[in-house]
Amino acid sequence: MPEYPFAIERLKKGAWLKLHHDREHISASQVGTIMNLNEYESPEMLWAVRTGRAKSTKDETPAMMMGHAAEKVIATLFKTETKKKVFNPAGEYGIVRHEQSPWLFATLDRVVPEDDIFVPLELKNTSRHDLFGDDHFPLAYELQLQVQMACINAPYGYLAVLVGNRTFKWYRREYRADIMGTVLQKCREFRQLILDDKRPVMQYDNPSTQAMISQLHPDDNGLSIPIPSDSDRLIEEIWSWMTKKEEAESEIAKRQAKLKDYIGDNTFGTTANGRKVSWKTQSRKEFVVKASTSRVLRIPNRPKEEK
Repeated sequence: MPEYPFAIERLKKGAWLKLHHDREHISASQVGTIMNLNEYESPEMLWAVRTGRAKSTKDETPAMMMGHAAEKVIATLFKTETKKKVFNPAGEYGIVRHEQSPWLFATLDRVVPEDDIFVPLELKNTSRHDLFGDDHFPLAYELQLQVQMACINAPYGYLAVLVGNRTFKWYRREYRADIMGTVLQKCREFRQLILDDKRPVMQYDNPSTQAMISQLHPDDNGLSIPIPSDSDRLIEEIWSWMTKKEEAESEIAKRQAKLKDYIGDNTFGTTANGRKVSWKTQSRKEFVVKASTSRVLRIPNRPKEEK
């Protein structure tokens, strides 16, 4: 094991997990979420989890376990293709901290010795072929790598990814002080919102934020309150979208019925352009829905004169 020119804190799993969930710290893997680049978790949801208002949606899944298990394979593929040496400097639960902002930390998957320095190697396993081109990959991964570089004062770093268990790609990125400055500012602001227990500006178009609202307010108390002045506009916009939805569903159903009539008793139909349409008989097993409790939003019906 070589000597590293940066400080490593080797933690046990419990302490490592605590850093990812307490109010004080931000990890490199959370920066993409804070910068609103995570399609699975919004900044608001992360804030709600870190302030104890919501449960984390990032419990370890089979896919996450497979990704972790694949790291050794991806590291080996990187070594084979680049002929570079690769080391695991901190084990599974070691961290390195940002020197000027020690509340920001990173877990290094691997490091690569280059001349007299070490640079980070981030390992990813994914099925998303559409996100990885010859020289581009998701910005969230770029920012995670930038934080890793900042934490060990590396002038550049590598990302290696196995796509669909078939395609291996690797990338090199230079350290960008301008990008890191923006990241630090955004992370400071987000961390302060957590420390101050102050809710961030809500982005209601994000499914994660929509789910968070239900977690924040799971039960009603039977009371009635006045709600903000834009509520009438929101209701009217819902009426408008519901009308469009009903019209769209009607038009879709009409065209589906015509296609079914064309196919008749047959299983498939092929269009002049070679598109294959199927109308198959399917059986569905009976099942019992488990009891559950949830809140249902109901708005007043649209007055007839406004339709």
